Amino acid sequence: MSYSVFLDPLLPLPIWIGLLVICALASGLGLLRGLRGWAWRMAAFLLLLGALLNPQLLREDRILKPDIVLLLKDQTASNRLPGRIARLEAAETVLEQTLQRQFGAEVRKISIEDRKEEGTALFAALRDALAQEPAGQIAAVIALSDGQVHDRPLPGFSFPAPFHMLLTGEKDEFDRKLEIKNTPAFAILGESVTVTLKIEESGAVTRADPRADVFISVDGAPPTQFNLPVGTEVDVELSALHGGENIFEFRVEPLAGEVSE
Repeated sequence: MSYSVFLDPLLPLPIWIGLLVICALASGLGLLRGLRGWAWRMAAFLLLLGALLNPQLLREDRILKPDIVLLLKDQTASNRLPGRIARLEAAETVLEQTLQRQFGAEVRKISIEDRKEEGTALFAALRDALAQEPAGQIAAVIALSDGQVHDRPLPGFSFPAPFHMLLTGEKDEFDRKLEIKNTPAFAILGESVTVTLKIEESGAVTRADPRADVFISVDGAPPTQFNLPVGTEVDVELSALHGGENIFEFRVEPLAGEVSE
């Protein structure tokens, strides 16, 4: 609780200043001529001028609102690998207890799920969460993720508070994946179609061979093996075995110890 004095003059300020000047001149003239009672007249005039200022005593009661921390939890497929979900839950528990007990903050938990063809849309989830909270209370944004984020902030987006990310992976983790860059919608019997493949590796990969084996089978038949370079897009010629639907299965030789093995 605090008190303050607020002035709301009943007259325009220039007029009030003019009256104050007249009061000062009249009082000075009375003093010079030795008139009796001039001090009382000046006091009464000053009291009147003070009343015209319309002073008001304000009492201000403030209610402190708690800080809000947004806790983004990446629950997409890549963050549900063995070990990562346990680290996420442990970090979530420690953060929530620390923020509430030591800082009195309110923790808002936002789960990020897989979106079709969008992957981990972390910033879209953050944008939706920020729209529901008062910007002045946002103290921090904390993301618990493996770091694989597939969207980015929109132009003009600004963070209302510091942004932190706690990675659930290990620094020496690595992985290999096979990307299919294009898939023909149909094929003509007796003619081949072109499929573009790319082997990508991420993390602390240690290997001597810059190539890897890719196995392609059709309708469960024994696979055909291709030895392809890593990190380069390669066109592979494939043919349909029969009319109707042909199901192709693509598989890349895994790295020993990779996270998605």
